[in-house]
Amino acid sequence: MNEDRTILIIEDNADMHLLLSNIFRDAGYKTYSVYNGFDALRIFNKTHPEFIILDMRLPGKSGLDIIREIKQYSKDVKIILITAYGDHRTEMKIMDMGSYAYFTKPFSNCDLLNTINQANEEYYTEVK
Repeated sequence: MNEDRTILIIEDNADMHLLLSNIFRDAGYKTYSVYNGFDALRIFNKTHPEFIILDMRLPGKSGLDIIREIKQYSKDVKIILITAYGDHRTEMKIMDMGSYAYFTKPFSNCDLLNTINQANEEYYTEVK
């Protein structure tokens, strides 16, 4: 069920990027990577992922800007935002903008994977 699902990882930290890619690939997902806000929309339009893991602070564009742009093109994509700079007000704003979930770094790899798997089940149910 996962092998035909794609995740776009938008994260500027190379170590975090590698960790996330390995977690999701090991779980059977196909992943694409972007390291800055400028390339995010271009790669999104090229790959059409079902899920996005998005860092809040990126070179080029903020996570909020990227959410706004992507949601103009696709209401169905599930966006999970990760940040080291979280607060309740930001979390509420992000969720109001249509994000699926929000994690503050450091986070549990298992919790993040479980959230993607849950989103995958919901996506699979919505498509059928």
